[in-house]
Amino acid sequence: MHSVRLRDGTSVEVADQAPRDVRSTNVKWLTPRTYRLWRDVGVLGYDADQQPDSTWRGRNDARNAAFTDLLFSSGLRLREGGCLLTLEVPDAVGGHRYYEGTVAASVAKRRERMFYVSAASVARVAAYAATTRRQAVRAAQRRGGYDRLPGRLTVTKVGSGATRRLTWRDERGRTGSAATNTIGPAERMRLFVEGEHGGLEPLWLWLTEGGMPMAYQSWEKVFDAADARVAAVFAAASRRDGRRRAPIVCNPHMLRHFVVVHAGRLAPCAGSPVRAQPGRTQPFPARVRRSVGDGAGPARSPQRADHADDLPRTAQRPAGRLDARP
Repeated sequence: MHSVRLRDGTSVEVADQAPRDVRSTNVKWLTPRTYRLWRDVGVLGYDADQQPDSTWRGRNDARNAAFTDLLFSSGLRLREGGCLLTLEVPDAVGGHRYYEGTVAASVAKRRERMFYVSAASVARVAAYAATTRRQAVRAAQRRGGYDRLPGRLTVTKVGSGATRRLTWRDERGRTGSAATNTIGPAERMRLFVEGEHGGLEPLWLWLTEGGMPMAYQSWEKVFDAADARVAAVFAAASRRDGRRRAPIVCNPHMLRHFVVVHAGRLAPCAGSPVRAQPGRTQPFPARVRRSVGDGAGPARSPQRADHADDLPRTAQRPAGRLDARP
């Protein structure tokens, strides 16, 4: 042990071998109910009472809501969730409450790891892929956008097994192969495959309105725009009825923090079927805790970011005593 002097002049005793990746700052997270309010108003274009807003003209609602739900349900980081390929999304099979997927080492923070995502989030991603994404792909195919794309890699074979390998052909006819675990974001955005309905389409899950792969960094702007809309809608509603509404601010870290803090609270799902990959037999709750922990040290004094008009404001408490109300 040794003494460390703080800014206020006091001293505290700390361990000589204290972990270096433990952050001393507080982290914030949203309760499920507050998250849904933020998503409905900021992403889906509802009004302050979570009713459809006739003036809303959003064009990528399905995509954006699928992405934020995925992060909130799974605890994936922005880069991890934003770099997913279509073949890395767990299949939605009836009768399961949570599904297992894998984050590639090339996009994860430290190493390849598993993640778990709720059936509802998988269903929303599947709905996006079948509707908004399909429309964007068709539009790009009609104008020949994929045919003129430089550096395109056309996948000719998708391997199976624990280590999935992709084999592709480039524009000059040269072939190449690599495990998906080693393919980084830039190369992932160049991967295309013959779609079920004919024609090339990206393997990259998240597409722009024009059908092109959406850089994962662009999601920051989506969150900023949602925050701005929530603030504007709440301010307008407050002017109408005189009821003060504090705006909700959300970012990808806050969505991940909810899962990290509450990984142990997923125990009710332990008795429910889990769609797992072959050979995975460890107890479900422990795996969930490991999948979101990712080897990082625990954050201190997590705070939940309740909205004043959503949930009763409570004193901030240690992680073991937090009560997230659905």
